Amino acid sequence: LCLSKRIHSIFTLRLFNDGPAMLLVYLSILCLLYHKKAMACVFYSLGVSVKMNIFLFAPGLFLVLLSDGGIRSAAFHIGICALVQLIVGFPFLVSYPFEYITQSFNLARTFNHYWSVNFKWVPCQPLPSDQKTLLNDCEGIFTSKIFGIGLLVVT
Repeated sequence: LCLSKRIHSIFTLRLFNDGPAMLLVYLSILCLLYHKKAMACVFYSLGVSVKMNIFLFAPGLFLVLLSDGGIRSAAFHIGICALVQLIVGFPFLVSYPFEYITQSFNLARTFNHYWSVNFKWVPCQPLPSDQKTLLNDCEGIFTSKIFGIGLLVVT
């Protein structure tokens, strides 16, 4: 079992930094529970520096900061998050400032999706490059509008 491609793919290749990133988010949430907003922002920002998907917690963090202290307090604490990012990125900002700023958070880049070991069984015909969109890069039963609407109706 420990030599299977699927286990290797999931735990070694994909999740090597998820644990530390989520630990930092959980520490941030713990700090918020004890009203330690500045420390929560430091842990949150460190989590973002480990893995960008932690950024998905930002709306929730913003709402907690906003409801707990108002707009000025929220802006101050978001500034703490930005300061941590500057400190973590300082070596890169000094060495390659243009490349770091333009490439590290480049959300306009094209994301190429490749089916992993887990989803090779899903039927998918790749679309021609001129028909690909951000969320649709293949054609098949699981990517059809009918399937999506069916899931919405069922849930």
